[in-house]
Amino acid sequence: MVWGSELKGWRLVALLCLTQVLGMLSNATFPALIPVFQPLWSLSNTEAGW
Repeated sequence: MVWGSELKGWRLVALLCLTQVLGMLSNATFPALIPVFQPLWSLSNTEAGW
């Protein structure tokens, strides 16, 4: 394998890992912010959990 193409492969893997992390970030962020959104959006506990 040519050294330059191997480097490009690592960049691609790093980019895919980064996009996966950024894509899953909302799964952790939104539940953490529900207590902030409840009074702003007038949500009950049931509505916030839905």
